[in-house]
Amino acid sequence: MAKKQKPMKTVVKSKVVEDLSEKSAKKRLAIGKRIRKLRKEHDLMQPELAEKLGWGQSKVSKIERGTIRLDLVEFLRMLEAMKCTKEDARYVLYGERRLEKRSRHSTEEPPEVSPS
Repeated sequence: MAKKQKPMKTVVKSKVVEDLSEKSAKKRLAIGKRIRKLRKEHDLMQPELAEKLGWGQSKVSKIERGTIRLDLVEFLRMLEAMKCTKEDARYVLYGERRLEKRSRHSTEEPPEVSPS
């Protein structure tokens, strides 16, 4: 008896799902690393953050290692517990930090330019 082969459509679909899953895992890992970095910048240990959130330390650890997903509500609660800014949130999600823009209402004088 010859082996029955899967239809090509199913094989291709399976490969696409696998690729998406791999990308998702890489993204979770990158976000987890940035969360860890941010937590350390705010001088918090995993147990302290977990206590503020009512979670176990293992959940914080798994989030930082990218082994579990963090839903939007949990993400926002975590940022709030660390007293993060919008810039911090942008950094965690996208991995970039913008240089701080000078406010239009800043009291700091712009540097003088001498005529040549």
